[in-house]
Amino acid sequence: MKSKRHNIRSMVRGGSRRPPASYMQHYHQVEATAPLQMRKVAKSKTSAKSVALSSMPPPAPTAAPADSAASMVELPVKDYLALLEKQQQVIRQEPPHAFVVNALEMEGQAGEEAVTFVMHLEVEVLTEMGKWTTVPLLPTTMTLLSATFERNGDRVPGAPGVTAPNGGDGDDDIVYEDGIVGVSGSRFVLFTCVPGVYSVHMEMLVPFTSQRKNSTMVSGLPRATRNMLTFMHPEAGLNVTIQPSLRTTIESSVASTTVRTAFPASTTLNIQWTPSETGVASTPMSSVLSSALGGVRSEGSESDSEPTVPSDSLFVAPEVREERRAVVTVDQNHLLTVTEGVLFCSSSFEYTILHNGVSTFHIDIPSQVRVLAVSGSVAVRKWEVVPAAELEPETDDDADGRGGKAEADDDSNKFVLIVSLRYPKESTFTLRFESEVEMKRRSQVVNVPSFHCRGVVREKGYIGVTVRSNVELSQQHLAGRAITKIDSRESPPAVQSMAASQPILLAYKFLATQYDLQIGVTKHADVAVLVAIIENAEVLITVTEEGKLLYETVCTVRNNSRQYLRMELPDSAEVWTTAVRSAPVKPAEDAQQRLIVPIPKSNDAFMVKVTFLVPDEPIADRGTVRVPLPKFDLPAMVLRATIYVPQLDTLSYQEPDGDMLHVPSYTFHAGSSTYQPSYTPLEDMVMQGPTSNVMYWDSQVRHDSNVAFGGGGGGGGGASAAGIIPMDVTAPKVGTAMRFERLVYLTEEPVLTVAVPYRPAPTGLSKLFGCC
Repeated sequence: MKSKRHNIRSMVRGGSRRPPASYMQHYHQVEATAPLQMRKVAKSKTSAKSVALSSMPPPAPTAAPADSAASMVELPVKDYLALLEKQQQVIRQEPPHAFVVNALEMEGQAGEEAVTFVMHLEVEVLTEMGKWTTVPLLPTTMTLLSATFERNGDRVPGAPGVTAPNGGDGDDDIVYEDGIVGVSGSRFVLFTCVPGVYSVHMEMLVPFTSQRKNSTMVSGLPRATRNMLTFMHPEAGLNVTIQPSLRTTIESSVASTTVRTAFPASTTLNIQWTPSETGVASTPMSSVLSSALGGVRSEGSESDSEPTVPSDSLFVAPEVREERRAVVTVDQNHLLTVTEGVLFCSSSFEYTILHNGVSTFHIDIPSQVRVLAVSGSVAVRKWEVVPAAELEPETDDDADGRGGKAEADDDSNKFVLIVSLRYPKESTFTLRFESEVEMKRRSQVVNVPSFHCRGVVREKGYIGVTVRSNVELSQQHLAGRAITKIDSRESPPAVQSMAASQPILLAYKFLATQYDLQIGVTKHADVAVLVAIIENAEVLITVTEEGKLLYETVCTVRNNSRQYLRMELPDSAEVWTTAVRSAPVKPAEDAQQRLIVPIPKSNDAFMVKVTFLVPDEPIADRGTVRVPLPKFDLPAMVLRATIYVPQLDTLSYQEPDGDMLHVPSYTFHAGSSTYQPSYTPLEDMVMQGPTSNVMYWDSQVRHDSNVAFGGGGGGGGGASAAGIIPMDVTAPKVGTAMRFERLVYLTEEPVLTVAVPYRPAPTGLSKLFGCC
């Protein structure tokens, strides 16, 4: 490749170092009109700003107007230079891409050991002069034989091939090459620092993808705007398939087959060729003989008559090779999953193909089987299910893998699954499909479907049966010498992987598809189980002297399917706040006037908090404080209640009575004695106040000694509203604490009540002798 010498210092953003004379003349004309002080500043910056002026086109010469003073606009030099710099920045904007591939033309020819491709690429480099650009071409998985390229189009000023002045600085010129082809990573690339359109020509070797040397795959192609392929095989009468391709034309001559096609901007091309059904016989014998004899004809024969063979010549007719038939075997793996009313079947067919390629597969399926989806280890072009009566019956050779002749079967109630690939497949191929069989009743005997692959010499496989509901499986009938029951642990990995986490209950192995297997399915009645539970419920009640009961209920809940937690509150209860996981939520009320709180579905325990106020009788000289507890629609493993009664010197509290056990401290825990609860007990969260017996549960709440519970409990007077997310309220705990607990509180039990009697405190002699 020719290269030119060029001084890189003479290029500044695509222009020369020194501005043209027309620029300088125009610049001094503007400078003369500037103020004197601006003129001095501009003169000091002329050498630095002249570079920017050089990149602008010179102004067009115009005739001086009659009144030059009236048509002249005065502009400071710095503003003029700023305008030039702004226009220069617009010109210097980077392109959206460093390069584009305009066209890709491929010329391929099949050889003895590989396929030779000549790649013609048209690449346009968009970056600026002097900036190196890497253009990925082809992957290194191909073998490169040769690579040449040239830059097309007009020469860019300052580009290689154009002699540029060295600017008078005396430096040596620098040699610029148009580029070079090398390797970067896993691809052949073009390195260049000169913009323009390049024509790259690369000769590559691509191996065959099959042992029969009838297919190849070209991968890693660059995405080009226009893509063309010409492929030639030195054998006549071939069927050539190219994927993907559009507008394909095939030309067959005496000694070759040529295919021309256009294909989309794809990175992979699959090329497959097979002999046509007519083969070489489709070529006229006269042409073959004429080509073999080299045009020798008998004397006196017409030009269009059949050639004759001279008596003294030895002619050997071209050998017509007979296409070998594909030998196919298959291993089947089936997993049957029994659910309520449906039997799902996941099937895998592992084909082994020898001597030839196969592009279409036929599988006999029973009429009660509905095919849902089909996939394969290579791209499946299409699949369809047709009645077996519409197809030709199998021959005796085709029915070998079935264990009997095909004529013995009744095709009136059978269907055939036809799967077509994009190109013939050799060696191995895996076909998978999902199907189902509808069950008439939830408890019945099910016939296990058998699938027969047509055109195979041998087929065998395994069957695994599992369940996904509370059904019981049993083997009802097993007939056929080629099928046996095996241990589920003997199932192959293909069946076990389809079962995933479900255990295989029944397993079978068969050596032919002519078998009869029936499985009994028994559906048992469902039993109601616990789907949500309250691990711990703690209720803290603060009793005021005015007779108001302030409840703060905290529950630790586990929930799998419930939507709400329902609570039956005491009469005249006024809800203040509801929160789930420390976030306020909007409560509601059902038809039974129960409070309902939305709860999430979670395997982990979460907290539900409800605060409400219940009015009661004021504390008198003598009486009983009755505290009803809320009732839940979920069973509670542990229920605790802490009641804070007013601490007055004039009152004396007696032994409490009620439906819960009065304890000095909490002792019951859910589960065994070693059970560690997943919650923090509410009593452990409480902190003792420094100067009084006021306690706090939420550390974010500050104690206010002026808190009073009067005037409707603080919730009246328009302070509450429906349909609004409530405030997070934490009530202060004031007074003497009395602790109660109960283990396992069920939903059908009545409302629990605790009674705390009180009477006047003894004074004087009464206190001395212990009487009231």
